[in-house]
Amino acid sequence: MSDPENPLELAFHKSRALLTSGRFRHLFIGGLAVLAGGEPRMTRDVDLILFLPRGRLLDFLDLAARRGFEVHRRRALADAKERGACSIGFGAVPVDIILASTDLEESAWIRRRRAKLFGRVANVPSAEDLILLKIIPGRPRDLEDARSIALSAGARLDRRYLRTWTERLCDRAEDMRMLRDMERLGIL
Repeated sequence: MSDPENPLELAFHKSRALLTSGRFRHLFIGGLAVLAGGEPRMTRDVDLILFLPRGRLLDFLDLAARRGFEVHRRRALADAKERGACSIGFGAVPVDIILASTDLEESAWIRRRRAKLFGRVANVPSAEDLILLKIIPGRPRDLEDARSIALSAGARLDRRYLRTWTERLCDRAEDMRMLRDMERLGIL
């Protein structure tokens, strides 16, 4: 059921329209992607990965501003340069954007699935890629989401893919926390 009075839903629809009209490759992640997987989950923002060369970020931000988003160009450009992510807003809803820069994100794009969110079809990561994207930060809410996604996917979960990527991520970080978390949560 669609509720045009719901600020999160409106921000999602406006974000989706912006991204599709500009033909920007993107994945909705975070709480919305967990929700698309069938798990009820409270979220207050729109999170996405944007596959965009940083040289085109200003074009994207200008288009977003023309479409009614609140955009602080200088701050967004500085944040993108410093941490590879930035935020814009629609009404009171933050739209957090990660600029794709890793081979995991590219793999997630290739393996993406189409799912219904608020009555519209949207790009979201596969269950495996969403789990990996949740395990990386490792916050309690993210770990809870990863476990919930794994439980929902059940036997369909590609554990070999998860183990390969988890080991690769641990090697790069020189830290085995992600593998320990995956094992502790019963995902691997």
